[in-house]
Amino acid sequence: MWFRVILPFIFICLVQPSLIFAEPVRFAPLPMHSEDYIRREFYPFIKYLEEILQKSVQFAYRHNNKDVIEGLKTDEIDLAFLGPLPFAVISQQDPDIIPLLQFLNPDGSVGYTCSVGVFAGDHLQMKDLSKKKIALTRPYSTCGFLMTEHMLNQEGKSLTDNIFEYIGKHPDCALAVIDGRFNACGIKTSIGKKFRPLGLDLIAESQTVPSFVLVANRHTLNATEIDNVRKYLLQLKPLENQQAAELTKDWGALIKHGATPVTENDFTIFTDLLSKIHISGISE
Repeated sequence: MWFRVILPFIFICLVQPSLIFAEPVRFAPLPMHSEDYIRREFYPFIKYLEEILQKSVQFAYRHNNKDVIEGLKTDEIDLAFLGPLPFAVISQQDPDIIPLLQFLNPDGSVGYTCSVGVFAGDHLQMKDLSKKKIALTRPYSTCGFLMTEHMLNQEGKSLTDNIFEYIGKHPDCALAVIDGRFNACGIKTSIGKKFRPLGLDLIAESQTVPSFVLVANRHTLNATEIDNVRKYLLQLKPLENQQAAELTKDWGALIKHGATPVTENDFTIFTDLLSKIHISGISE
């Protein structure tokens, strides 16, 4: 009886000893939803990372972007799935946190835009956004304070001329405008468009910013591990290859469509904006 119990363990030790004895790779995804939801979204992706690395990959959930950034800086996180703004912030603080790739949209495009939304019945334009209530997503959200302030600045306005509040997810911001609690919101354009039938009008749109990225910590991962993760994920082309599509079909919505190369130069837009705009709620 005891032999039956330990036989699977012996097999794993012989075939994949690294999964047993090596230090696990700690992966932290962007905390956009509850921990249970994020675990389900990224579980198949984590299993694929284990195949690439021949190591156990540990789900290292953090409750907010600030904690993910801190975990990377203190070498408690090895790989992370980040939005473009959180990566831009950490890359300025630690150049050894590097981008490996950026994930594609469902149509194969790269990047996204941010918009300012108002209720259509209020007939507001950007020039009218002074002493108004503006709903924002979280401080580290790209379409939150940073891009909303940037779009306002282009019209000679500022969030500081208004009353702004961080209220959470993009749909929450849209609904807060539609139900009259706020006059305007900063929102990801693709999400804002879904609320047009309910009366949300998008009155300004930003330039395209990079997509969500997978980043690696060069303090804790060696060059071979980093290269292998980049190589094997970029080889997957689920929008073109049926076998790859089958492999990624259960991956999270933001990562299942494949990836494309990325470099630090893709984030120069943030270098410029962060030098001029101080984001309320982000501690440097």
